[in-house]
Parts: sequence; structure tokens; C-alpha cells
Amino acid sequence: MKQWLTLVSASLVAGVFSTSASAQCATDEDTVGVIVRRCMNAERTWVELTVDLTSPDLGVLVSRPSARGSSLSTWAADVPGSVIAVPAGDFGFDGFAPHGLTIGAGEQWTDTRDDAALSVLAFDVGAVPLFVPAEQEVVREPWMRHVLSGPAVLVDSVPQRCANAGCEIAPRTAVGISRDRRTLVMVSAAGFLPSALGVDDETLGELLREAGASHGIRVAMGAPSEVWGRGGAVMASSDGRSRSIAAHLAVIERGRGETFRLVGVAKETGDGGALLPDAQMRVETVDGELVVSSGTLTAGAYWEFELPVRDYIVRSTHPGYRSGCQYCRGEANVEVWCSVFLTPGSGASTCEPRPREIDGNTTWPRGTVPPPPTDAGVVVPQPEIESCAIGSTGGRRSPLAVVLLAFVALGLRRR
Repeated sequence: MKQWLTLVSASLVAGVFSTSASAQCATDEDTVGVIVRRCMNAERTWVELTVDLTSPDLGVLVSRPSARGSSLSTWAADVPGSVIAVPAGDFGFDGFAPHGLTIGAGEQWTDTRDDAALSVLAFDVGAVPLFVPAEQEVVREPWMRHVLSGPAVLVDSVPQRCANAGCEIAPRTAVGISRDRRTLVMVSAAGFLPSALGVDDETLGELLREAGASHGIRVAMGAPSEVWGRGGAVMASSDGRSRSIAAHLAVIERGRGETFRLVGVAKETGDGGALLPDAQMRVETVDGELVVSSGTLTAGAYWEFELPVRDYIVRSTHPGYRSGCQYCRGEANVEVWCSVFLTPGSGASTCEPRPREIDGNTTWPRGTVPPPPTDAGVVVPQPEIESCAIGSTGGRRSPLAVVLLAFVALGLRRR
């Protein structure tokens, strides 16, 4: 009897408290640094995506306001270098206005701002992320390049209790970051299907945590919940249609994406240092691969290159001088100055990558909790499904599980 009770207890703990118990997952890595895992168990079907934010070849992009009302599939297909895309937050159908502070490629969406109800996930130009809990009222800072907002489903590795519409069983998508802020984590659960009813926000947070995140927000629920992939739908919407929404979030391959103009001069170090028009310029990736090389273009030692947006090391050589170098960060559709200064002598200078730190304010005061939005109608009613399921749904313990646990406890006491 003791052995049987122990076995039942272990089985119940595994089945009741793990959202991915007995899950079967298949893993893809079509793009270096982006891993996709397609998972399913007896209760649900979901996908997990992890993105290496430290990779110089990968970046993130939130759509500009001009994309308002476009479908995820249409927008993502038009973004150069896009690999994966998901919705970037709940919205109101009246004007497709995002809920909470939203910034796309440095452009703030009209009439969006933070409040004390939604959490914020922000990225700088180098894709360094910051999660800000709902109680802080975030004000836009100069370093913010891409920002999205949503209800927190995971904070400090603790799934958050659902509330209101967040407790409905439905398709849902979440975006989060790892504790070291080096990995972007996305999870999307299927729903409104006989084989996959969906999840609530708390279960979504559990799935996000098990995929490697420590903080995360919900970015879509109901029919708009989907994940677009370069090779096709990674997680289709409940009926397979990509709907018109507000903002979008994409992971992009920088080498295939937008470009920028990298410019500068080659000059001797020090005030009044001589210009060096005969200098040779060399642009490398951060891991040392040659991208382009040439001499300067003018008697003023000016040089320029049109390059994909990413980080580079620019080197300059000139007879009689120690070679110089500069670490340069690209920004889409912007002219970035990155002049190189050389010191008389011999040898070579070294350049270290910039630290992965946000250069600017990252804390804000507590705000006042506002009333819930009146137009949050992004969840379609759950259809009636002619089937029944035994077990938990949406991460909650089923009545059967509770009864069995009580039976186990009673049996142990009688011993």
C-alpha cells in the first residue's frame, strides 16, 4: 500500500504541477541563434522560441505606427531579414491603438503611454532588453528603440495569477527575457481546438518559465494569437487566418535587413591632429570577418560605407602610425559617424565590444493604477466543443486531481 501511494503521489505531482508533463517536442534551428521547439502533450499544443540577443547577426524590431491595421503575416513578409514575428501587445479595434507604451524603430505610437497596469519590455539599439514591472510608470527615454507593453505573466520566475479576461481558456502568446537578459523567449499556445482548448495567463507564464524566461508579458490572446515564421506559420491562429492588429514584433537577421551609412575620417590623435587622406580603411564583423576595405575618399580623409545594420569594428592603417580601430554600432536608415584616430608609432590598437548595458535611466517611480481599458475586445468567444476532457485546463488543478490528492493524504494518515 505504501509503495502504491508513493507512486500515485509522484504521478499526481508530475501531472498537476508541471504544465509540460509528458510533452513531446521537436526542435528546429534554421537560423543560427534562433531555436524553435514545437511541443504537445495530452492537454495542449504550444511552441517555444529562444533568440540569442548577444548574436551580432540578430536584432529585434517593433513595427512603426504606419503598419497600424496590417496583419502579422503581411507585415512580417515585407520586413527585410525577418525570421520570426509575433503580435506586440493587446489593442483596441477603434483605430488599432496599442494598449500601453509602444515604440517602433524609435517612433512612439500616437497616444500610447505607460500606466501602472501593464508591464513594459524595452530594447535599445543593440537589442539589450529591460523588463519593467507594472507598478513603475515608465517615461520614454532616449535609449529606447523598441518598446511593447502587456500584462505580466511571469515576474522573477514566478507565474502571475490571472485576472478577468486573462483567466479565460484561449490561444495566447507571450514574450519574455532570461534572467541574464541575453535571451529573448517567446511562447505561443494553440486554442479553440478540440485537441487544444488553450491556456490562461498563469499557465502561459508557466510555459514561458519552462522555456527559459524569468520575466515576460502576454502580447496576444484569442484569435490574433499567432507566430509567423520565414518558412510559414510556426503557430497559426485558431482558424488559420492572420488578422489585422496594431503593433508587431520581429526578430531579424541584420545581414539581410535594413541598411545604414557608416561614415568618418581618419585622423591623428590629439587636438589639431593631422588628417590622414592616405589611410587605408577596413570594416570587419565583431568576430573578425572582413566586410569591406578601401582607401579614404577625399583630401579631408573622409570615408563612408553602406552596410547592413549591425555592430562593426573599423580599422585604419597608415605608414608611420600605430593602426587605429573603432567599435561602431549601426542604426537603421541613420548616418553613423565613427571616425578612427591613429597614434604615431608602430603596432596595432585593440577594440573591445561595448558592454551589454543600457546607457540611460532604467528606473521610474510608482504610478497610480488606472481603470481597465474599455475596449479590450481581442478575445473571440470560445466555441463549444463536442468533447470532454479529464484533467486540468489552463494550468488549474482538475477536480479529479484534487480528489485523488485528498485520497492519497487520507491513506497516508491512516498508516
